[in-house]
Amino acid sequence: MDPEVIKDKTRKTYNEVGPEYDSWYWFKKARELRAGLRKRVLEVLDSKIDKKVKILELCSGTGYLVEELSKRGEYSGLDFAPRMISHCEEKHPQCKFVLAEAEEIPFKESSFDVVICFWSFHHIVYPENVLSEIKRVLKPNGVVIIATFKDVRFNLAAKLGDIMSSRYWGFVTKRYSPKAMRALMEPRFKNVDIEIYPESKKLLDLLGIRFIVASGRK
Repeated sequence: MDPEVIKDKTRKTYNEVGPEYDSWYWFKKARELRAGLRKRVLEVLDSKIDKKVKILELCSGTGYLVEELSKRGEYSGLDFAPRMISHCEEKHPQCKFVLAEAEEIPFKESSFDVVICFWSFHHIVYPENVLSEIKRVLKPNGVVIIATFKDVRFNLAAKLGDIMSSRYWGFVTKRYSPKAMRALMEPRFKNVDIEIYPESKKLLDLLGIRFIVASGRK
């Protein structure tokens, strides 16, 4: 499928859903996974900063991370769905939100200490372009953190879910192996660290939904 068609369908879907997106996670396990991944991302962030910073969140959605991130500095959010932006502006009037594409971030070079992309990189159709834009807007030695879905070669349920998402909602979920994510990150960032969440050796967990948390510095 043409990348632009995928992107337009993804935008349409999330714009129609808007703030109701959070209600999708009515399964207890899904809520726990999402909350656990948020906690881990914040731990990674706190390990890399020691003062108040300027933070940009790409694909900020319903503002799931806004409260926690805004405690750590000056927060800005970016999303390409107008209803998501309107919802966040109403809910978090103290923060700045911009309607824009992640491939064309409307900020000057070296504007942010931190750029975070949480639970959304799997929908980005031009990942190389987005990572290059992240590098451009990061200050020297700035931090990038990406939390996205890990590949699921042996998970039939996840594969069927991806097919249904593509067929009925119009967007494609691209999952990354640690090797693939490292290949994207290392040409653009230094000190790249890739970890899998949740970290487990149990067979059922290994076959279940898992995530990659990738971080690096400009």
